[in-house]
Order: sequence, then structure tokens, then C-alpha cells
Amino acid sequence: MKNCTSALPVVNGNGAIVGMLTDETLLNRLKTRSHPWWQALFTEGAALAREYQKAVGTKVKDVMRPAPAPVDPETTLESAAERLEQAGSGLLTVLEDGQLVGTVGYGDLVKAVAETPAQTAEASPTDGELVAEMKARLAREVWVSNRSLWIDAKNGVIMLFGMVDTPEEEIALGVMAQTIPGCRGVENNLFPRSLLPGRGHWL
Repeated sequence: MKNCTSALPVVNGNGAIVGMLTDETLLNRLKTRSHPWWQALFTEGAALAREYQKAVGTKVKDVMRPAPAPVDPETTLESAAERLEQAGSGLLTVLEDGQLVGTVGYGDLVKAVAETPAQTAEASPTDGELVAEMKARLAREVWVSNRSLWIDAKNGVIMLFGMVDTPEEEIALGVMAQTIPGCRGVENNLFPRSLLPGRGHWL
């Protein structure tokens, strides 16, 4: 099943977010516009003018709504869920260094929760067990470019050292470590080979 979203971010030529286009806004355009004459007596004229603009406008800027405050890539899922509840748009934008790098919606949170291993009341794993689990996970993934990474753990914090092919792999391995039950943090010291000038394949 394809992922769907209830809103789309709108950006200007500089990549800055200027609004949000929601499914609710688009669906409202399908409704027949009919207002009793007395409604003008109780509704602010500016509000009626904005409603008209959204109902008949032909450009995104005419119908978009203000965008909720963005989050950054390090925002926790719990915080993102609270922000979505407050925003009411069904979608949050993710900014890094002022640039749009992605979005997160209800569907993403539901999927993440469904894939998160259930927490148990078992004793916390030892550092040695964390290292062993990380090595086991590495061995199961065909996309891991370097299986000779140096892995250590101290007080529940997993430390990763070595070289991998790409920045995407560096990030994915950090997530792999972070999702090990009992992991209290990750020190990701991996370095992508693709960032080396005149890189070769000597590992």
C-alpha cells in the first residue's frame, strides 16, 4: 500500500517554508458555497473574504494555510506526536540548517510504533551483550559495506568506529545501534568513504 499524506509543505525559491496545502482545504473547494444573508451580520468581513479566496483561488498561495512550527531531525517521536496533535495539519516539516529535508505525519508515527520492539521488564543488557547484538545485526544486513567495524560499549552507550561507503550507511548503522533494546545512546564515529578526496577502495 502506498503511503499517503494529508498535507504538503509549500516552499519559496529559497527553500523556506511559507505554508501548508492540506486535504481539508482542497475538499472544502468541492462544497457548494451558500451563506444566509444574516451570516454577514455575525461574521467578520475579513474572515468571509479569506473563505472566498480559499474557495475560488486558482493558485497554491490562495488556498494554503500557515505551516506549523517545524521540527529538526533529532526530535523524538513522542515530541513529534505532541506537535502533530497541536498543529492539526496531519504533517510536520523537518528542517536542518534552515532547509526542508523531509516531513513526518501520523502514518510515519504509526509505522514507527508498530516496528518498535516491545519493551520488557528484563534486566538491562551488559555492554558485552550490546556489542554482540550489534555484530549480529550487522551480519544479517547485505547492505553493510564493512563488516570489520570496531564496536564497543560503555555504560550502555554503543560506540562505532571505522569506515563505510556512504553517509546514508553511517546514519543507518547509528539507527541500528540506537534501536537495540537497552541501548542508552550511540557514539557514531563512522566515516563515509565517499567523503574522502580521491577516494579508493582500500578497505
